[in-house]
Amino acid sequence: QLFILGSNSTITRTRGRKAKKILSPQLQKLAKEFEVNGGEWQKTKISELFDIVSGKQPNLHNRFDFKEEGMVNTITGATTMNGINFYSYSDESYNNELTISKDGEYAGTVFLQTKPFIIGGHCMGIIAKSELSNLVKVYISTLINKVRPMWGGKDRPSVQKNRLENLELE
Repeated sequence: QLFILGSNSTITRTRGRKAKKILSPQLQKLAKEFEVNGGEWQKTKISELFDIVSGKQPNLHNRFDFKEEGMVNTITGATTMNGINFYSYSDESYNNELTISKDGEYAGTVFLQTKPFIIGGHCMGIIAKSELSNLVKVYISTLINKVRPMWGGKDRPSVQKNRLENLELE
């Protein structure tokens, strides 16, 4: 199922259960580390580990194509450049957190942001409630990315905040 984070923030499979195929060598390494450190799998809702923060597009006068001192990345629903669409001035920002594209063809695409950023339009932040390593966040992002097809709809694919919060990671 999902994981429990050990004191050293590693991840692995439950002993005694049939292991699921892990596609990436990096994920295989993480799973082995988690098991060696006594980790257990269990279903966990995103909202138990993260706060979901809806984005808001900065006004037109605070959107710049080139980054200058004091600016932060503005993450939108774009799926190029790790979701960075432009740069903005902001007194508050996040860092080392996940973002998810909210709607359109690439709805549900998750990125780890490792530089200060704000959450723009067509995007949500997946903000850890407690300290998690970036390695753990990357692992969780792959679990969320695996369910991207579930965001499809009749018209335009879209990630709804309440569905994301209640998503059970396995």
